[in-house]
Amino acid sequence: MDSRTFIANKYVILEEIGRGNFGIVHKGEHVKSRMPVAIKMEPAASEYNTIKYEATILNYLYNNGCRVIPSVLWYGIYRDYKCLTMDYCDQTVQKYLQIAREKSAGSPFDYLKHVINIITNMVGIVAQVHKHQIIHRDIKPENFMIKGGELYIIDFGIASAVSNLEEIAREPSRETIIGSPKYISYFVHQGYEPMYRDDLISVGYCFFYFVLGSVPWTNISISLENNTQHGYQEIHVLHEKNQIRKKWKEWKNIEKILDSISKTYIEPDSAKYTPPPGREAPAEKISPDFKKLFMNIFEYFALCYNMQLDERPFYEELCQVLQKVV
Repeated sequence: MDSRTFIANKYVILEEIGRGNFGIVHKGEHVKSRMPVAIKMEPAASEYNTIKYEATILNYLYNNGCRVIPSVLWYGIYRDYKCLTMDYCDQTVQKYLQIAREKSAGSPFDYLKHVINIITNMVGIVAQVHKHQIIHRDIKPENFMIKGGELYIIDFGIASAVSNLEEIAREPSRETIIGSPKYISYFVHQGYEPMYRDDLISVGYCFFYFVLGSVPWTNISISLENNTQHGYQEIHVLHEKNQIRKKWKEWKNIEKILDSISKTYIEPDSAKYTPPPGREAPAEKISPDFKKLFMNIFEYFALCYNMQLDERPFYEELCQVLQKVV
């Protein structure tokens, strides 16, 4: 696509900023106002209707008062592409926390407070989406962006609407993964339909990424022979990688991971850090609130893991649990 391509005679493409299974995302701008926009494109001949579906979900949410999402500016066919033009969010959560980490280099607890605040805001945003019976199903750090100091959730291409909880299958029946394997919940690995609890569990997994730089089950090496032998594709719940991820995400292992992370902050020998140039290390390196903070995260996970498939979460309670120390 030419860098000076005009969409609907209103928007010009500036640069590619993302690429996925279903299409390409460009940064663009309004020709007259120069307002930055995000432009999603997928081939018109594609068997998928991801972009049209996303536009429908976004319009439904926006028209019902949800303001934690990008608004749809234009949707239609341009040349051989389906195009969705939306508000542009200029900062990733990862970049925001990277800046916060640099500013908090002399105080690990301060950085963790930033992380907890982001996680709490993510829960609040998910609550607003769930209020309208929409399950996002692809919660991960990349799908939260910042614009004007406010947090937004993006990418509703695989979101689903829940019209009747009584019709949801009570037993695991799905054979394929919906969402990003690193961040889907333990229950989705089991074959359950993604529901409200699963979006919230995925938010919890984002905590690991923000604190560790990756989720604990990132680097998984397997023998491809075993999987091709059984005919399992990577999106199949029985693919060996997904079985390993499921094992990692069992409740007992989540407990162990949290315990391990907390010790790196709480135990004096492992909590040492080097202050940035020009700053002195504070006399009190270990805050007594560290342990409470990790107990709060533990409680958050426990509440989410104990939710029933068709349960509507108590979002305020989850936010209060996270904010006990912060």
